[in-house]
Amino acid sequence: MSEAKKVICEQCDLVLEIPECQGVKVGVCPRCGSVVHHYHPSPVIYSLCFAISALAMIISTDFLPFLTINFSGLSNSMMLLDYVSILFDKDLGLVSLLIMMFMHFFPIVALFIIIICDCCYLKHKKSRFIALLLKFYVFCKDWSMVDVFVVGVLVSLIKLVNLVDVVYEFGFWSYILFALLFILSVSRFHVHVMWEYFFPQSPIERNIVSGVTAYNQGFTNCHVCDEIVDIKKSSVCPRCGADVVKIHERSIQKCLAFLIAAVAIYIPANLYPMMITFYMGSGEESTILEGVIVLWELKSYFVSMVIFIASVCIPILKILVLFYLCYVYLSFKRAKKKKLLGILFRVVEFIGKWSMVDVFVVAIMVSIVRMGNIMIIDPGSALVSFGAVVILTILAAKQFNPKLLWINLNRNQNNGE
Repeated sequence: MSEAKKVICEQCDLVLEIPECQGVKVGVCPRCGSVVHHYHPSPVIYSLCFAISALAMIISTDFLPFLTINFSGLSNSMMLLDYVSILFDKDLGLVSLLIMMFMHFFPIVALFIIIICDCCYLKHKKSRFIALLLKFYVFCKDWSMVDVFVVGVLVSLIKLVNLVDVVYEFGFWSYILFALLFILSVSRFHVHVMWEYFFPQSPIERNIVSGVTAYNQGFTNCHVCDEIVDIKKSSVCPRCGADVVKIHERSIQKCLAFLIAAVAIYIPANLYPMMITFYMGSGEESTILEGVIVLWELKSYFVSMVIFIASVCIPILKILVLFYLCYVYLSFKRAKKKKLLGILFRVVEFIGKWSMVDVFVVAIMVSIVRMGNIMIIDPGSALVSFGAVVILTILAAKQFNPKLLWINLNRNQNNGE
């Protein structure tokens, strides 16, 4: 019988054994409850088909009209990328570039990488170039916000149907299909399968015991390729060459630095206007909270709650939770209920990108609502500040290492605290 593969949980640093599997399986850490392993009998075929289909959909979307609105005898149509030129004209070129990267460039690059890796896998062609693609794929996947953009489009449409007649063009439906196919392709593409096939894991010279924290045994897993590295012998991953950073307080310091910056920028993001509506020559500015109140008064309760949760509750929740987790680590005696803290961190990590909904809503609204001198919507200055807050909080969550909580707890228990 072959020896079970050993992995290290990315959340609690526990060494686990992954047995041979058949069928569709999901491995969950028994200590913290996080997912540590996915198994699918034929993930490559599924991910390849979904990726090719998604790529065809996004290419067709770029050449098809996206939405059309009719108001007081006037009509205006938009293509998906019209927001780029409009935001550039409003001196918001950086915002338009970031939006295009999040919902267009990064997803397309991720799809190309999936197709290349899957084709090489099926044709049994191995190359060191695959390592660079896999590293960049993880970055592109983490910063792809296709699902968030779809929600932003839907929220914009709910806003618009109360004001104008909306026609859904072919580009709209093709982008919805692209979003669905992109999510399916990413869910079926297992990076650990590619690393194991193209670059098999090096044998571990020292014995590593299952059921024990890896850091206490002098091991850690590479944050890039998940290779188990003996940190007593090397600080460089033998498989991908990445520097294996030991678990120390610099993670907390970086997280706190991003959080403090986010708090400072979040203040002007709520004081300055997010969107400016010009109707019959007169302009009306609205901050995030004012927009929520107006939608509530118009009885658009669902949209009002979505914007309030995404733009107000989630950023504040992320900042408070991450500050609390940093405090838990720095205050040894408060480090309790480790599993609950791990779940709390995973929730914050998941909801991090959803605050971008309001930014995408503004981008859609300024692209489609341009009805001559009757009604025009322009972006406000808070768009930059709020987008920066979202990015900073995402970076703060990425800097925080949840293993610190578990290792700190183990150290406290060993010291009898």
